Parts: sequence; structure tokens; C-alpha cells
Amino acid sequence: MKHTIFIYIFLFLISASSSCHKPTLEPSCVSTLLTTIENFNVFKHSSGAYYYRAKFAIDADGSPRAYGPNDTGLDLNIHALTNGQWVGVVTGSDGQPIIQKQGDPYPGFFVSQTSLYDVRYEITDPRRYVDAENIPYIVMPDTLRSTMGAEIGDMAYVFNPATQKSSFAIFADTGPEKLLGEGSIYLAKALGIANTSPRDGGLTGAVIQYIVFPKSGIGNGKHRTIVEIEQVGMIELAKIGGAENILKCF
Repeated sequence: MKHTIFIYIFLFLISASSSCHKPTLEPSCVSTLLTTIENFNVFKHSSGAYYYRAKFAIDADGSPRAYGPNDTGLDLNIHALTNGQWVGVVTGSDGQPIIQKQGDPYPGFFVSQTSLYDVRYEITDPRRYVDAENIPYIVMPDTLRSTMGAEIGDMAYVFNPATQKSSFAIFADTGPEKLLGEGSIYLAKALGIANTSPRDGGLTGAVIQYIVFPKSGIGNGKHRTIVEIEQVGMIELAKIGGAENILKCF
């Protein structure tokens, strides 16, 4: 009997000791509310990254066939207009869209532009801008960019909980001040979004998770390849201890 009691006491002490020294693997969720846009909260994480959960509107900007006469492009021309003025396409001195000529990717279509550009090409050259069909990119309001301290060309990590698919992306375009949650056609496909049409696709509600890494790019004037976006994105994720360190905070 004495031996049995001793064994129980010994096992209890071992169990208690193991519990006291069990390492914690829980990621940190120390965050500060930065702002709210379209009812979507934007937070600053203790790691220095910013995150928000928002909708996903499909952006065609930068694609050489994004817009065209009589709505012949991938997207409706109204999406390239603000208060009756063209903002999503390059315009001439008369305020009207520049038409692609022979030798351009899509002659007859408008030259669609993005905030991120390649200085090697002229303003009227479609290759100057980031192609929404071939590059994963996100769009944010310029005031949010400024508040974050982010720059055009910075990196982001985007996750779709519904499909469990993720993608690195580059911050390549700015959008309306009161709207949040937008990305390129390529990014939408990478996240497994079913309808990737800029006309009527995308997702509504706070369904997509975005993480932005300020000061992670090389500024404006040069494009990044998909490989470069992924390489820099991996470095930025490592700095914050991995994606889960922030994804758990949503």
C-alpha cells in the first residue's frame, strides 16, 4: 500500500512539473486599431505589419485589354471613371483615353494604368503598368497607404479562409478613399475565388484576410516578377514569425 501511494505521488509531481514547464506556442495578437474603412477594421500588429479582413473586388487595371470603346474590355468603362473623369486609363490632352496602336498588345483598346509603373516605358505604352491578368497585386486607398507608412511596391500576404488558398502580392494600385478590399484578376484566381470577372465577380463581406508589410518594396519605377514577389514575401513572413502569427488575430 505504501508503495502504491508513493507511485501516485511521484506521477503527480512529474505531471505538475511538465505542466509548469510546457512551452507556449500561441502567437501574439497585440494589435492597435488604426482605422475603419467601409466597416472593415485595419490593425497594426506588434510586429509592425498591418492587417485587415475585407471583401475582394476584382481589379482589371493594368491589363492591356481592361477597357475599350463601347465597353469591349474585360471591365466596364464606368469602373475607370470618377466623377465623369477617366482615372483608370491614360488620357491625352483632351482628357480622352489613349488608344493602343498597331504593335501594342491590344490595338484599339485603351491604355489602362496602375499606380506602380516601369520607368523603362513611355506613359502611353501598356507595358509601363502592372498587368492585372499576370501579376498578383492589391489595391488600397492612398490615405491608408500614407497612414501605414507603406509605399507603392510594398509586399502583402493574402489568405482566403474558405478555400485555404493564399498568395503573396504587391501593392500596385491605389483606389477610392472610402473603399477597401480589392485585388488583381491573377490574385483572385490564386485565392480560388470562383468568379474572377471584373464586371460582376469577387466576394462581398469581410471574407478575405490581408497582411501588408510597409517598407518591404523598392519603391516605384520598377516591376517585380512573381518569383521576386514570393521571395520577398517569404522574407517578410519570416520577420513576423510566420503567417499564423497574424492570421490567428483575425
